Amino acid sequence: MPRRILFTLVATMLATSLFAVSAMAQPPAENNGCSQGYQWMEVGVGDADRPTPRIVDDPANGGNGDGIVCARALGDGVFHTFPGRPDTIYKWMDNSRV
Repeated sequence: MPRRILFTLVATMLATSLFAVSAMAQPPAENNGCSQGYQWMEVGVGDADRPTPRIVDDPANGGNGDGIVCARALGDGVFHTFPGRPDTIYKWMDNSRV
């Protein structure tokens, strides 16, 4: 009997934690609070894996800390300089400030 209760408790906690993580990663709306012309990006993923998006999303800098930022490619979206630098330059904003 105690094993059954323990198993049920562990299974419930595991399922709850999995659903909580996926719910946190979901956008609050279709555009994640970004204005027209901006695309939402998840901090730490893809092009948003740079220091600037983390700083913009940080609550100490006026962001909301939800892990989502808005980005708009500047110019034609392509910047050519030195090897190893990112090709696309973005204007970054937090989705709570757009």
